[in-house]
Amino acid sequence: MRNSVEAQVMDLKAAKPLKILLVDDDRFLAHFMVKCLEHHGFDCLNVFNQSEFIETIEGGFAPDMVVTDLHIQSESGCDILKYLRSNLRFRDIPVLLISSDGAGHKIAAEHKFSSFLPKNNLHRDLVARIHQLISR
Repeated sequence: MRNSVEAQVMDLKAAKPLKILLVDDDRFLAHFMVKCLEHHGFDCLNVFNQSEFIETIEGGFAPDMVVTDLHIQSESGCDILKYLRSNLRFRDIPVLLISSDGAGHKIAAEHKFSSFLPKNNLHRDLVARIHQLISR
């Protein structure tokens, strides 16, 4: 028997696949996350830096959620969040911060990310956390 959150997400998926925009420059980990999310029925697109992120979102990819690493090349996931929150079209998109940085949880709270997930827990908690955030 499915719980109510899973049932709600399944109902949403039946209507259309939920779109996840992943921002991470670790190609191996990004590939793992994309495959995992696609396996669970999400439409997932990975970009590797802030300029690709802006080009993608302004180009018409309308994500239901953004998952971003804290450290992206010489940039920050905080810049991704700031861009989304400063734009009326994107302001309400949930943003999950992921990081192997020990201060990630504190940074996520300070900058008001929707949630935080340590990278060492991605294999176990990524899909459940996305379901939780999208069903809010």
